[in-house]
Amino acid sequence: MLSDVYRSAGKEMPAATVMPEINVSLAFVSSKCGDYDLSLRALKIAFSQLEGKAGDLTKDERDYLRYYCALIYVDAVAKAEPSEVFDAPPSWPEKGDFNTEKVRSSLKKLYPIERT
Repeated sequence: MLSDVYRSAGKEMPAATVMPEINVSLAFVSSKCGDYDLSLRALKIAFSQLEGKAGDLTKDERDYLRYYCALIYVDAVAKAEPSEVFDAPPSWPEKGDFNTEKVRSSLKKLYPIERT
């Protein structure tokens, strides 16, 4: 299904020109399916996208998604081949560094921190 999203946009998986949320979803699904290489490539792009101003996401929402990505990264790195692993971003937010009250409920529902 995610491949259809990229294909309809005329993009390769992952891609820096799609919404960061799509790359985050790809990272999560790929990791759960055991494709850690694809997961880590999607995470690398998602981290980069979320560092700057990403679409209509607020700072708290970007930090929330960066934290969610960090959870996926830690899990994927533990299971990936060493050649697939990239250097983690210099830092990512801790759970208390963002206000979840300011994160849209739709994002929290799609990317629940507790589930990761």
